[in-house]
Amino acid sequence: MSGERIDYGTAVPLSSGGAGEVYKAYDAKLGRHVALKFLRSDDPAQVRRLAREARTQANLPTHPNLCAIYGVGDYEGRPYMAMEHIAGEALDAVAQTLSVAQRVRAIAQIAEALSIVHAAGLVHRDIKPANIVLARDGDGDGGEDADHGLRPVLVDFGTVWSADLRTLTRLGQFVGTPAYMAPEQVRGGHDALGPAADIYALGATLFHLLTGRLPFAADQPIEALRQVLDDEAPRLRAVRPDLAADVSIDLERVVLRCLAKDPADRYGSTAALAADLRRCLRREPIAAGRPRWNTHLMRRLRRLKLPLRALAALLALAALALGLIAHRWHVRRDAVQRYDALAQSLEGVLRAEYMSAPHDVRPARQRVRARLDALQTTLADAPGPARGPLQGAIGRGALALDDGAMAAHHLRAAWNAGHRTPTIAYALGRALGLRYAAALDRARQMLQPAARAAAAADAARRYRDPARAFLERGRSAPSTAPAYVEATLLFYEGRYDAALDAARRARDVLPWRHEADELIGTIQRERAAQAFLEGDDHTAWRADRAAGVAYRTAMRSAGSDPRVALGACRQRVAALGNGVGRAGASFETSAPALVAYRDAARVACRRARLLRPDDPQIFDQLAQIQRHWAVYQLWVLDEDPRATVNRGRALCGRAIDRAPRDPLLRQTCGQLAVIRAQALQVRMPAVDPRPGLDEAQL
Repeated sequence: MSGERIDYGTAVPLSSGGAGEVYKAYDAKLGRHVALKFLRSDDPAQVRRLAREARTQANLPTHPNLCAIYGVGDYEGRPYMAMEHIAGEALDAVAQTLSVAQRVRAIAQIAEALSIVHAAGLVHRDIKPANIVLARDGDGDGGEDADHGLRPVLVDFGTVWSADLRTLTRLGQFVGTPAYMAPEQVRGGHDALGPAADIYALGATLFHLLTGRLPFAADQPIEALRQVLDDEAPRLRAVRPDLAADVSIDLERVVLRCLAKDPADRYGSTAALAADLRRCLRREPIAAGRPRWNTHLMRRLRRLKLPLRALAALLALAALALGLIAHRWHVRRDAVQRYDALAQSLEGVLRAEYMSAPHDVRPARQRVRARLDALQTTLADAPGPARGPLQGAIGRGALALDDGAMAAHHLRAAWNAGHRTPTIAYALGRALGLRYAAALDRARQMLQPAARAAAAADAARRYRDPARAFLERGRSAPSTAPAYVEATLLFYEGRYDAALDAARRARDVLPWRHEADELIGTIQRERAAQAFLEGDDHTAWRADRAAGVAYRTAMRSAGSDPRVALGACRQRVAALGNGVGRAGASFETSAPALVAYRDAARVACRRARLLRPDDPQIFDQLAQIQRHWAVYQLWVLDEDPRATVNRGRALCGRAIDRAPRDPLLRQTCGQLAVIRAQALQVRMPAVDPRPGLDEAQL
């Protein structure tokens, strides 16, 4: 390739491996060097892996310790990927030139970067010194990571795994480097694979960097794998006694915790691992694995003479009590780390699914639901201090599924169990908000004004007011934008203008997140509904158009988010209903406009159905389209609406089959039965309409 001209200029060979070659080139347009990774062959499996590697890294937030991806291309039939050129060497090649502190700091930085990868629902699966390049680019910021411009960068995301990519790896197939693979990765089971596998690999990498040998080494690879599965990892200072001056006991404990056989015994997240590594660098006490001091105290007390035995007994009891308290604290701390990482993983899996092009998201949702069901079965056996964090993880997973009732139940249980963090408060506020929105929808469809007002007031008391209180407590949650929380609170207070201003500020702060646009659409939809009730048609139609724009913007970022799609569906159906109720009164309610509303509602609801084909709410909205159009046919066009009514009845019947206990779905069928009876009275007065009215008895 050297001397050949491609889009990036002359390519100079950098390295070569079994699967491909890497070249250095120059991007004249942007004035930077790039690395071009070429495949040796056009094998479809290798091409898919290259494409997956590019997509995976391109979708991750920019981070100085993750290799950036610039694009993909094809040169003379050979696929390539353009990525950040890192001026440096692999960590295993330069490790012995670094101090112990520099090696530990490098792994701490990689662990912090991996928290972003894990939050997206991904697992790297091939962390090793050779996949960490130490850049010497002078990017040190002068803080504790300023190691004379050294910057570790994690590369090679070709083996990355997530629940939605499991089909790209055959069950039982080794993916990764055996010497750094966790026991569950060696066994080859996808279901057990999670961030803990990367934590194990980080421990094995740090072990190798500090001792110069692998934690499990043997002449035969199969024997090394057996050791990974069966043997305990040796202590660093037993392998290298000469390291005693540089490797503290705490650092040794950190590495051994990473190498625990059971994933539950490792760190709960890479962020927690990084925090302990930095404590080791600062010579501060670590959070993991301190020895139980009460054991040493009991041994000393047994040596006391007889006159002091009473005091010894009291001290022993005090030590035992303090030991129990310390044990509960450690159990709770480990549970918080473990279940917070699990919740982030579940949220990340669904977020990655929703950010894709429109497709059926049921398989991913079913996998998350099955994981939550499995977690619920462990609640009874969970230690007391771990139940709150476990309930919190289940609640956050349910919230990611938009299951407001399940989420609120478990999140409130977590809160009552003492797991009172801003993240839990924010999640509980959102879950109660979902319940409030559902209750308000039910109230608005009640026929009697007094009953409608009473139901709305009850929904505000039971859900809206507690939601506001918990959202206020969750303002400092790490994954939230303060302006977004403020917009939600203002929306619940009915202050629509102020809520819209705050939501737009949130969108400006996090332009890649679709939640702010979705919230703007919901606020404008509610404003339109209120304005129609108050007779302010001009404000109502303007808000309706703004809601449509906001939902379309949100769907451009999150094409497969069922909540956004259902919101857009409801907005278009409401516009059709309001237009039919005011037919002919203005341009917005002219005959061509109503046809456009009907067609737009069909498109929006069918798109929502593509994402969740069995959602009863979508079938109900499709039935509502038929109901509104039947009213228009009967009272405005003077047409026979019975064929339209029959289509609507079939749709609402399918909704009831999926949610037989939902009274609002039966109400839609009842309304369609009334329209049919009215059509018979108007067009066929001699026919008795009463048999068909049985369905209208609500």
